[in-house]
Amino acid sequence: MTTVQDVMREMTPTVGRSTPFKEVVQTMDAFRMSAVPVVDEEGRFVGMVTEADVLLKEAYGPAPEARVFERWRHRVELEKASGTTAGAIMRPAPTVTQATPVWEAAKVMHDDDQIRLPVVEPDGMLIGIVTWRDLLQDFLRTDEAIRREIVEGIARRGAVADPHAILVRVHGGIATIVGQVEHEAQIPLILDLVRDVEGVVEIEQLLTAPHEPDDQARRASSFAAGRPDR
Repeated sequence: MTTVQDVMREMTPTVGRSTPFKEVVQTMDAFRMSAVPVVDEEGRFVGMVTEADVLLKEAYGPAPEARVFERWRHRVELEKASGTTAGAIMRPAPTVTQATPVWEAAKVMHDDDQIRLPVVEPDGMLIGIVTWRDLLQDFLRTDEAIRREIVEGIARRGAVADPHAILVRVHGGIATIVGQVEHEAQIPLILDLVRDVEGVVEIEQLLTAPHEPDDQARRASSFAAGRPDR
């Protein structure tokens, strides 16, 4: 299983809460960043300054003033636009750890509408960043690499007595599994193996099994679940 540690970028520029606004912008420009993490004195992640936060200054101009009946969101934007340090304009952001599975990081990005996630240690120390482009690396694997891993996995796990009886084709990340297994209960086991292979986009299953008496099917089901029948 691929984790954030496998795809993250370990080195990323940061700013502190007291970093002046202009220096924040210079950092983002120098490193071509759309956002920069903000850390405290010990290096713990405390927030993120994005290009949207920076552009509020341009949108509202210097020293903007909020009117009494201004909408809450507008007032927040005005407050940020008047900020002069990273701490004043930063926003909170979800984080992940090195051990977070890639699929979970992708879900966090989707649910929170993020395009990047800070990577932190359990104590909050910032150690890197992962972007949506980094998470897509699994889907850049070649079809042959995916096919080979599926074939090796079926043989290694002993999913069927004769691995050569199973034909595996992969095209565009879509894995097609064709063949006959000894027991119907082996089919979900094979599909679980395929699902665990990074880069598989979809599975087309064309597996068949001979009709089995009830007692034989029960023994096969115990095998597929990893519980040898006694």
